[in-house]
Amino acid sequence: MNDKPPFDVTARPVAIIGAGTLGRHLATVFTGVGSDVSIFDVVESQLEATRDHVAEHSQTVRQILGLAQAPQGRVNTCTRLEQAVHGAWMVIEAVPEQLELKRTVVLRARQSHGCRHCSGQ
Repeated sequence: MNDKPPFDVTARPVAIIGAGTLGRHLATVFTGVGSDVSIFDVVESQLEATRDHVAEHSQTVRQILGLAQAPQGRVNTCTRLEQAVHGAWMVIEAVPEQLELKRTVVLRARQSHGCRHCSGQ
């Protein structure tokens, strides 16, 4: 396996599956360092909480990392998994610890070609 990220990571978003506590914190960090993020959840209130969390905390992440002047990434919330993973260079699974749910999500996400898959465990 090639451990190097694809050459076009800055042009492609990071996809996060699951907008709970872990997913929204990951979205905040990735947007804070300048990456665009597509985040998927079936619960609209979780997606709204993610938008709020990113808006409230990403500047703090940027300041801590010394990136206050660098471009900030954007967060795109999605209610369809296929929409979130389309074009992503990396897919991070951050769903509840239910084995069947994780299996289903990973199998569906693998249909997106040319990206890395990570578990939020």
